[in-house]
Amino acid sequence: MEKIHPIIRWIVLIPSSLLGGWTVYFVFMLAYSIKPYGGLAYFFSELAASGASGAATIYLAFYIAPNYEKRVVITAVLVSLLAIVLTITTTPILDESLIELLKYIAQNLGIFAMSWYLYNKKL
Repeated sequence: MEKIHPIIRWIVLIPSSLLGGWTVYFVFMLAYSIKPYGGLAYFFSELAASGASGAATIYLAFYIAPNYEKRVVITAVLVSLLAIVLTITTTPILDESLIELLKYIAQNLGIFAMSWYLYNKKL
């Protein structure tokens, strides 16, 4: 990553980290689709995929950022806090199921856990 110009790294920071998070989610769900166990395993795989995708999104953003990694991690936590508030307030209104709400919470927990790890260990 050091050979890429810093301006290009800042430009691709958000799209590539989101794309990486979605890729992790779909890989988890593909693994479940190959061998579906049904029942409780479906809910566990949904929650694990959401948590892992949140953690992967933050780690990729941390890895791609050319500098100010601490600010990138703190900004991601603040954005996910805003997302938690918006999710909890809008999901019941949209008549989504409980698993959707739990997926968003698991994703935000993955973001917080990876942010905490990066903040304490890497910075």
